Amino acid sequence: MGITFLWLLFCLVLGLGYAFLLYQWQSRLNARLRNLLFILRTLAITAIAFLLFAPPFKTSNKTT
Repeated sequence: MGITFLWLLFCLVLGLGYAFLLYQWQSRLNARLRNLLFILRTLAITAIAFLLFAPPFKTSNKTT
């Protein structure tokens, strides 16, 4: 449980950093739209990174 929380925290920081880098210089968008896109991109990158780095299932091989 603790490791999963740490992975989720790492993925959230990764998503926040990526979204910040993309939206820090966008001046053509109004502030409300930029904030909405920032939040959506952060959540999307967090979810993708979490599923890539810590998949919710384990694989096992049975030999008979």
